[in-house]
Amino acid sequence: MDLDQPSSSASDSDVEIVQSKLSARKTKSQRNEEDSPEEVGFSATISSDEESVEEGDDDQEEPVSDSESEQEQESGDPDVDVIGDNIGTESMSEPSVALIEAIKPFLPRIPARNLPFLKRNLRTAFKKSFSTSIGSPSGAVVLQVLLRASSDQSRWSFSLDSWSCPLCHLLGELDSRQMLDFHLQWHHPGVEVLWLREKDPEWRLILSFPVLSTSHIERPVAPYFRYAFIKKTVDIADHDAQGNQSITSLTMEDELDSDVDADISVRMSPVPTPKIEFASPSSISISLSPPRGRSITTAEGPHPTPLDPQYPLPPPADNPLGPAARYPYLPAISDDGKIVLHYSCRAGGPYLYDLLGLLPLDEYGVLSWLVLDREAEIFENEDISDECKVMHALWDRWIMMNRRRFIQDYLVGTIDFVDKYWLMIHRAAGWSALRYWLVVDAHGKSLFASKRSGPRLEALRREDRNEVLVQRVYVEINLQRRRKQ
Repeated sequence: MDLDQPSSSASDSDVEIVQSKLSARKTKSQRNEEDSPEEVGFSATISSDEESVEEGDDDQEEPVSDSESEQEQESGDPDVDVIGDNIGTESMSEPSVALIEAIKPFLPRIPARNLPFLKRNLRTAFKKSFSTSIGSPSGAVVLQVLLRASSDQSRWSFSLDSWSCPLCHLLGELDSRQMLDFHLQWHHPGVEVLWLREKDPEWRLILSFPVLSTSHIERPVAPYFRYAFIKKTVDIADHDAQGNQSITSLTMEDELDSDVDADISVRMSPVPTPKIEFASPSSISISLSPPRGRSITTAEGPHPTPLDPQYPLPPPADNPLGPAARYPYLPAISDDGKIVLHYSCRAGGPYLYDLLGLLPLDEYGVLSWLVLDREAEIFENEDISDECKVMHALWDRWIMMNRRRFIQDYLVGTIDFVDKYWLMIHRAAGWSALRYWLVVDAHGKSLFASKRSGPRLEALRREDRNEVLVQRVYVEINLQRRRKQ
């Protein structure tokens, strides 16, 4: 039986194309077998059922021929295909709801408009972290992006004409593929990234979004914050005759089981008592009774007297007349909670007078710079202590706004000064510094130049002026506080 001969030369060309594909496939398979592991640049895998794709560096990479591109089309997965064939037809025209929900956990939680810094500074810092060869701008590029969800294999494809992140707009247009790859790894961790190169300006980027477990979505507090504790109540029953006692202990959050209630009853065995037997003066034998279960030794001391909440923290016991603040003084928060100081920019570290930054400067208006400039001159003086510097700065602030009132009555003005800044004096100066300041002020006779005269003034002159002055100031302050209460 004779077969018809081909009527045109088109069939001969088809045979030649098929043969060229087969020869190209054999040539590439032989080349892959001969390649050593040192020549491989990186390996990227989408999932366990897909082949891992290995590529060399861009500098050592050989040009990809059309036959090799067609070979990848036949042997590769349908999701990994040549641009323009299956990657656009198999995907949906719009992203599905499941795909959007799969992408949401990998998006930045802070919107681009609410960043605590400028986006241009972020982009400049990111680009400067790369070398010149990697960060050099490239020419025209065609980037075909495929987004795929691992939950239901739903996919969506689109194309870009620049090295831009398909998930966010934080960095804008990047200069190279390496920069985009590092951005996806650093700022979108967990996304499976696969790069495929077709020809010189054309690349394929496949992003697979795995299903996150509940442990990844609801992150516990304790593993990320070492000092995150929660309280639980433990009931301790004494075996002898002391009855039940409820105590509050601090426990790490990750050590608690979610299925167990917060209230746990723990039975404690009595503390074993060591038994000492004196056999002879020369030899002593000590025997301990074995403990039964878990035992805890507790020492009960006198309960400290609770402090009145209207009074601040007292100064340390070794310096009861000194400042209540203790080194390193910072971070600190103001009494109203509106001002917070985290650190000091001084070369020697934080000082006591750094706490003056907790006081507001609203009442000085545009003259706030003058207050800070005068305080800087005070702080540069090395002949006085830090406590006296605090008193000097506080007095300079008060007298700047109340000079006329102080001239009218020196004693009342001094009491008003102490009454206004007594919390800061207690915190950063101490009562000894206040006493020294009042003594110096009394030595200038400013507190005794009152309009009152007669036997009372003569008596003050005969007495120890310093002691009388300090006592009067303390008495007046206490009386005013009692009247306010």
